[in-house]
Amino acid sequence: MNRKSIWQSNGITFGYPKCCIDSFCTTFGFMNADENQRTVAQNGFGFIPCPTHAKQILNKEITIESLIKNRDPEINDFPNDEFRKR
Repeated sequence: MNRKSIWQSNGITFGYPKCCIDSFCTTFGFMNADENQRTVAQNGFGFIPCPTHAKQILNKEITIESLIKNRDPEINDFPNDEFRKR
């Protein structure tokens, strides 16, 4: 399984929107993310949204939590504040 396939599978497991998964695969995550994406990603949750959703989050039009849907029930709810404390 190649890196992109793993990222796509993980994104689906974590309930991330397809556009955000595709963006992550295209930009290789944080490395090539735009300024809005980096600002949102620095919240400590580990989620890097696509540019459109990053802008909407920063403009308070949507929340990160509202984007996370159909998360695998074996995975902790989002956000997982226990994870951030580590």
